[in-house]
Amino acid sequence: MLEGTLTVVIFYYPGAHFMLTFLAATGVSAALAMEGFRRRGIRYTATLDTLDVDIHVNGIRGKSTVARMIGGVLRSQGFITIAKPTGTYACVNDHEGTEHAIKRVGPPNINEQYDILKQWLAKGANAAVFECMAVKPKYQALCQDVILRSPICIITNVRLDHQEDMGDTVEDIAASLCSTVPVDGTVITGER
Repeated sequence: MLEGTLTVVIFYYPGAHFMLTFLAATGVSAALAMEGFRRRGIRYTATLDTLDVDIHVNGIRGKSTVARMIGGVLRSQGFITIAKPTGTYACVNDHEGTEHAIKRVGPPNINEQYDILKQWLAKGANAAVFECMAVKPKYQALCQDVILRSPICIITNVRLDHQEDMGDTVEDIAASLCSTVPVDGTVITGER
């Protein structure tokens, strides 16, 4: 075949008209759905842009403590802050420091981050500190690049843990944790 040519094979069988109609309708539905997702993404990005401070905390140990502490510091400086530790007690610390337990149906899911962020931004928060709740590198990256889009990442530490998901060495685990490092952003860590 010549490069750049299109070959169309036309065949007939009983029900072909129905199938073509179905495919056309499915294509239109898919296009409309994609446009809806695109617009939703634009609105969500505009909502994220209202944050004055947006921090994503990752690491092996101490993420919840660091998220709570930074939330407290931001509140003391007048920011309307939400901090979302995940750890053993999943909650949201609001702008007054009050903890609101997260009621889950089923196991933890990173979509929880998206829902909570939208909910609290609608209530006027202008600063957010979120603990990374993903373990697998691809979900850590998704949480950072799609859901939170934080320009600041804190990596508390790198230790041997979660080897089944992050790798067998400290170097592998460090690379996994770096999935939350923002492009052109800031990374803060105490590790050497």
